[in-house]
Amino acid sequence: MERGALDKWFALEYATLQRALVREPRPIGDLLDEATPSATTRSGEPHRFARPEIERLASGLDALGRRRLKLPIFLYVDGESMESAAVRDETAARALQAAGVAPQALSFRMGALWLSLPLAYELNRALPTTTQFVFL
Repeated sequence: MERGALDKWFALEYATLQRALVREPRPIGDLLDEATPSATTRSGEPHRFARPEIERLASGLDALGRRRLKLPIFLYVDGESMESAAVRDETAARALQAAGVAPQALSFRMGALWLSLPLAYELNRALPTTTQFVFL
C-alpha cells in the first residue's frame, strides 16, 4: 500500500474515532439519577452508559467523588509511542482502583495514572461504556 493511501486511511479512522467521543462528560451522580443514562457524542449521537458499570464505579466514591467524577473516563494514548495510556483525572483513577479494574499498586504521578496499553485495553473491556480511548 502506498504511503499516501495509508495516511488517508489512518486519517479516516482517526476521524471516526473522534466523532464517537463524548463531547461533554457527565457527573456520575447525575447519571445515577437517570432512567437511561447517556451523554452526547461529538457527532451528536447519544452514548448510552450501562447502569452496572456506573454503579460499580460509584460504589467506591463518597458524595464529593460522585460530584467530581465525570463519565466517560478518558484513557489518553500517545499515537507516537502507543505503549501506555494515561487517566488524567485523579478521582477517576481512584474510582477505577476502588472498582478493582486498575491495580492499587499504581499511583497517580506526573498528573496521571499510567497504565500499560494491554492493561488499558483490559480496563476498557471491563468498562466499555464508561471508558473511552482518546488517541493523541
